[in-house]
Amino acid sequence: MRDFRDAKAIAVTLRDALADKGLKLSHSECLELTARALGEADWNTLSAHISRAASAAEPAGARLSRRVEEDPDSVAQWPEVARVFYERHLTPDDRRARMQASPWTSIFEEANALYGRGADPSGAEVLDVVRRWTQLSSVRGGDNEELRRKYAAAYREALADAEVAPRLPISRDVLEFLSPAFLRVRSERQGDDAA
Repeated sequence: MRDFRDAKAIAVTLRDALADKGLKLSHSECLELTARALGEADWNTLSAHISRAASAAEPAGARLSRRVEEDPDSVAQWPEVARVFYERHLTPDDRRARMQASPWTSIFEEANALYGRGADPSGAEVLDVVRRWTQLSSVRGGDNEELRRKYAAAYREALADAEVAPRLPISRDVLEFLSPAFLRVRSERQGDDAA
């Protein structure tokens, strides 16, 4: 049985159920509705409540160790619950500069540029970008294949959302362009694992 900690999953279920009835709402609208249905004023309030509940369930030292293992950069990132504070203190340009410093941003920009100029999908430049992408994913996900599939499913769902897809850093076309390189790199990695 789900409870308030499953709010994101509840919002997805709500969105899908409403879509089946012909009512299309965005994921963020469904998060807001879920928060209100669970007795909170808005999603930010519920999200903070979920974070507090998760924090209370484990000692701070264990929580920090787990965060560092799961995402080495997470310690330097502001948690979602502090968003209102950093939005108050940082200009949109400040926040953009932080995003541009992300290794993901660099990889996405390179992939888009290679696609835009019609690079050879099996060429060395594309393989280099995909190898770095795969390496960064492995660092963040610990080579967890199930987690990789979940991220891929989430991104595919985001690409299918007409409101969200244009704002994503990588389009379906660019992913299809990169697909042969991903298959090759995955095959190389499996070969390394077998050796």
